Amino acid sequence: MSDPEFENLTPEQKLSAIRHNEQEIDKLLVEKKITEWEAWECYFELMYQCNLLGFMEDWERIVSKIDRKKFNPLLSKKPEIILIASDILARHAIEDGFNN
Repeated sequence: MSDPEFENLTPEQKLSAIRHNEQEIDKLLVEKKITEWEAWECYFELMYQCNLLGFMEDWERIVSKIDRKKFNPLLSKKPEIILIASDILARHAIEDGFNN
């Protein structure tokens, strides 16, 4: 979601895109076309966008879909997920990582 086209959208269009992508992830997960871990990675990206844009109601809903006891974004194989996680840790001065 950090592509240039997304960046040029209005806030309302960004929220619409986030919600659309969330529904697509839900559907792919239900249809078992993606793994739970892959869904968590996707939700994590959406959650981050919601946080940056101030869409807190959507943030809360999306975060609730991530099993925070099992998912540690720092263990992702996707560099963008690790980068997002590192940014969150730095912004909030979290020293113990995403340990629960």
